[in-house]
Amino acid sequence: MKFTHSYISNAEYFKLINHSDIHQDINDVIHYIFIPVLLHRQSSIWDSFDSGNIQPLCSWLNHRIHITKLSLKSLCLKPFPNTKVVLLVDPYALANDQLKSLVLSLVHISIGSSYLHSSLLPICTREGSDLTLFEMYSTIVSPLIREYLNKNFKPNVFNVVSRLDSDDLFISEYCKTLRLVALSLKTSTLRSVTNQILADFPLGFQYDLSDSHAYKTLWPENTFASLIYTPSDTNNIDQLHVPYSYAHDNIPSDLIKLTVSTLLPQWVQVCHDNNVSNSLFPWSLPPQKIILASLIKDILSI
Repeated sequence: MKFTHSYISNAEYFKLINHSDIHQDINDVIHYIFIPVLLHRQSSIWDSFDSGNIQPLCSWLNHRIHITKLSLKSLCLKPFPNTKVVLLVDPYALANDQLKSLVLSLVHISIGSSYLHSSLLPICTREGSDLTLFEMYSTIVSPLIREYLNKNFKPNVFNVVSRLDSDDLFISEYCKTLRLVALSLKTSTLRSVTNQILADFPLGFQYDLSDSHAYKTLWPENTFASLIYTPSDTNNIDQLHVPYSYAHDNIPSDLIKLTVSTLLPQWVQVCHDNNVSNSLFPWSLPPQKIILASLIKDILSI
């Protein structure tokens, strides 16, 4: 499907993050990050849970929670005001005390004096357990995200919205870059275009959890792209795209894809046995051995 494509080059990116006069407004951007933590779906783990055996689901969630906590801690490394993390959960599963305790462990995250509070958005996905994963997200999850944004969008400012899998991570620099890209639209020729903008960051890491190796890679049309809503968009959310309303690898023709060529990786996709859909790309650069927590802390010096 064809869509309008624009670019921010390496040189433009360097100028944006180092010499831009819009830095003074960076804290005024509202950044929403939606993370599906515990949503009922088609799988043998959920089938076991429905049959009364909670251990497979608890084991799966406990494994994911470890990565999700690292993801939230990465956002604490360089915290920005007005960062709203929203955890998507099925209240049907939260009725179990063990699962509820694991989910609530994500709500309050801190590193030193930095603090991040996340909110829960209940979404009943059990009723759509016969749907494919994309159908579930597009027909059940995205309408409730739209409703949430309608209630919470701040007028007269830039709002940016990201989706993030519970086993993937944003680097703290991602939040800064995304905010600056949004603010740069104040003077950009793209501002005169009425189409909504999708900010795409192709440079990131794939991380192999089995052997603790990180691979720097390029991934066009990845899951880490974010939607930018200009101040005039806040009154028009019902006509605009929201996370999960479209497949990340099938960008709608009415979106403007703005590719940002960053100098540093902006995200980490974690490859592990519990997510067979994530696999290492053959074009990724030779790996470096490093534990995941260290990768997050050291990435800005790589």
